[in-house]
Amino acid sequence: LQGEIRALTASQRLTGMILSVYPLLLGALFTLIAYDLMKVLWETETGRVLLGIAAILQVLGFIVIRGVLRLDV
Repeated sequence: LQGEIRALTASQRLTGMILSVYPLLLGALFTLIAYDLMKVLWETETGRVLLGIAAILQVLGFIVIRGVLRLDV
């Protein structure tokens, strides 16, 4: 039964992983494409605060997705 549940939730787990990595990849891509625009996030206090908040929300979202997919049998 445990293996069956893992098989049925595999797609959702993969989606959760992709959604967790997606912002990091986009941030790296945008930094490579338009560094002058993205450097504001790294060089200003407000930008660093926003990056910190975004990181916390990203981790929280990952935890929530994992919690929703965890089924006790």
